[in-house]
Amino acid sequence: MQEYFILLREYGFFDYFLPFILILTIIYLTLQERKIVSKEERVNITIAVCISLIGIISINLSSFISSFLGKVFFALIVLIFYALLVGIMGVEPESKFFQYGSMLVFLAVLFIQFIDYVGNFTYAILTSYYFWVILTVLGLVLFLTKKPALRTSE
Repeated sequence: MQEYFILLREYGFFDYFLPFILILTIIYLTLQERKIVSKEERVNITIAVCISLIGIISINLSSFISSFLGKVFFALIVLIFYALLVGIMGVEPESKFFQYGSMLVFLAVLFIQFIDYVGNFTYAILTSYYFWVILTVLGLVLFLTKKPALRTSE
């Protein structure tokens, strides 16, 4: 079994194929859900494949994805344990305490995880690539999960 994984690594499976699939999935689902470009599935998959190929070719994403996702998954595990702890205490998931507390715990864990990338905190946090990636991902999550406001006609 170990030889199989070594063979996959030598062929670039973990460096190129898995990041390609990850980017393709995220872009395709965003295009399908929001119908930004077209309502047709073929158009959206074509655009997602093109953007994913350009992303894999132009940027070495494997090292970034492996370090970034490892830290994010650790943060998700902490968030799950937080949810279990709050659930044991009897707090409802729909309550504001649970929602804002979960967001605060998740952001605190992410901040602690990525603080080692920042040398001089006051200057480097704003110039850190990881800070802007996290900020962009959080913005996208908030934008994509926002429920549309109900409009009432007068």
